[in-house]
Amino acid sequence: MDTIQEKQTDASPRRNLSSTSASHNPPTSSVYPQHPPDSQVLFRVSGSELNWFDHLLVGGSSLAIVGSLLWAPTALMWSYRKWRSAKTHRQKLGYGACFWGLLAVLIHPVVFPNTLHHDSRVGKFLQVKRWRLWKAWMRFVAFEVIADRNGITNSNGNSPTVSSTTATKENSILAFCPHGIFPFALGMGALFESAQEAAFGSFRPIVASAIQLFPIVNMFVSWVGGVDASRPSVHRALSATPVSRVGVIP
Repeated sequence: MDTIQEKQTDASPRRNLSSTSASHNPPTSSVYPQHPPDSQVLFRVSGSELNWFDHLLVGGSSLAIVGSLLWAPTALMWSYRKWRSAKTHRQKLGYGACFWGLLAVLIHPVVFPNTLHHDSRVGKFLQVKRWRLWKAWMRFVAFEVIADRNGITNSNGNSPTVSSTTATKENSILAFCPHGIFPFALGMGALFESAQEAAFGSFRPIVASAIQLFPIVNMFVSWVGGVDASRPSVHRALSATPVSRVGVIP
């Protein structure tokens, strides 16, 4: 079973680690000394590589993407009040356009969930999984993927990764943890192509129906092929051909 672990930056010094995949886990190899016995680090990005530009990307994307749950309805309410209290025709026209435009952007994923820009093909075209932004996030949380296979080896004497086994050639359900207030483990697993290639392979994340109400986030979810957490949707996803792999936080 693969386990994704993450850790926010703190005041403690970070060990000087470099990105790695499928490497054994000596006592000083990680910011997580509580690894299970005989476990193996499949993929790791060192927090010591974090720089000022990474901080800028993480901070900006946090405000713009994750923070949209707060600023989007606030902006909607502000533009509505300005529109209703406008004294001139020009002001009324400007604030009205702002209000109705923002309202359309917020509600259209719910009313029209299958529009073109909310399609996984757009994500592939934009190569969203290869964006520099995700490397900054991996450094920020000191991203790791760990296999606790208890010494299981293949014919070459190496511990196999999920991406190197037949699991990626069959319909599969991957379990991620932890969930937390915001499911970073699942989100990062679905967005970080380098981690997918090194460890668990590509998959489609299973998300709550309410994610459609989350501005901007719903777009990124659709770009990575998100699946609604209803029984019919998951069944259709797993019945897809030739192969469909989904990820969920139990």
